[in-house]
Amino acid sequence: MLFDAASSSSTSTRRHAPPKEPGRPIFGSLLREVAKGRVTTILCWRLDRLARNPVDGGAVIYELGRHNIAQMLTPEGTSEGTGDAKLIAWPQFGSRDER
Repeated sequence: MLFDAASSSSTSTRRHAPPKEPGRPIFGSLLREVAKGRVTTILCWRLDRLARNPVDGGAVIYELGRHNIAQMLTPEGTSEGTGDAKLIAWPQFGSRDER
């Protein structure tokens, strides 16, 4: 299933959270769909745009570890839902704070 952020019910109250602040409504909706098994593949521009702080990054890593995320697709490549994906993703998740 494709998670469509544009049709999410929280879109009308969408706000742009600072990178270090957890609590992005659409990201939370995505993680709930992943936890329910409705979303298994995440398509994003860059991994550092998916998880913009350590809390968000930890949530994605947790779902990867539970095998709820099969793959994450970016223009840079595909990360399969394996132990290697967690090792590769973690530094990218935190790199946004450094920019």
